[in-house]
Amino acid sequence: MAENQQTTGAHKLYYSVIEGSLRRKAKPEDNAEFVTKRTNKSGQEVEEYTAGSLSGIIDSIAVVSKEFNGKKVTNLEVLLKDVGENYLLQFPVESKYFASFAEKLPNVDYTQYVTISVYDWTPTGESKKKTGVSIKQAGQKVLSFFSKENPLPGVDPFPVGGADDDVKLWGIQRTKALKKLIEQEAVRLQDSKAPVAKAEEAAAPQPEDDLPF
Repeated sequence: MAENQQTTGAHKLYYSVIEGSLRRKAKPEDNAEFVTKRTNKSGQEVEEYTAGSLSGIIDSIAVVSKEFNGKKVTNLEVLLKDVGENYLLQFPVESKYFASFAEKLPNVDYTQYVTISVYDWTPTGESKKKTGVSIKQAGQKVLSFFSKENPLPGVDPFPVGGADDDVKLWGIQRTKALKKLIEQEAVRLQDSKAPVAKAEEAAAPQPEDDLPF
């Protein structure tokens, strides 16, 4: 994770999902109660600030590939804008967080605030973890747009009891379909901004014509 400087008058803070929580690089002014230390994959001890949730307007979504330590890393980047702060959330495309978030987007109103949090826990009496992203809007949980009756286009049914290779191929197929969904949602997001831009343009003071008399 990294922190950027001023962007359109607001700080941009980079958040990633680490150990089932939203974290960014800690700052000296952060509340120590929410700062934790851990040893990263490079063997370095780092301090990170943990946010229970982040709120704002979703300003952009895109799948972005970058080089990190000589390795290609592909993340879904979500820019969340709040008053005085911008948050850039990063979800690895191979993670359950990416799939969970992407599948809810068709039900999101991009003109309204959202509250985003992540979860990774095992219910009492069960052995299987529940991992994903929670989105709330207008006090209500945003549910997945897709279901058995309304499956994600381009994805075959999950190969229950199938060989490992079959499951792997299904995962690749699903990730490809979710990336296409993100492209479609990015267009819908931009389209949602058009009426707002037109309204602001109409409300702006119009320059007076220079008259020759």
